[in-house]
Amino acid sequence: MNRPDTCDNCKRKIENKDKVTVIIPNVEVTNKMSEPDTIHLKLSKYSLTTRAMKVYCSKCLNPKNYIGEDDA
Repeated sequence: MNRPDTCDNCKRKIENKDKVTVIIPNVEVTNKMSEPDTIHLKLSKYSLTTRAMKVYCSKCLNPKNYIGEDDA
């Protein structure tokens, strides 16, 4: 997938090998799994290229601020 090489928040240029956080809206979930208490996120290569997504640099949105080690 190609997109502009800037953070959607601060507009900082994203360089090769930078770590970013991507938010993808409208991901469908199914819980019809063989394992209890699990879900499957329906996310295909096609869906990634057709959905509007936001890309944030590590300074604007760091997952560690929202997801603890116990959550991952």
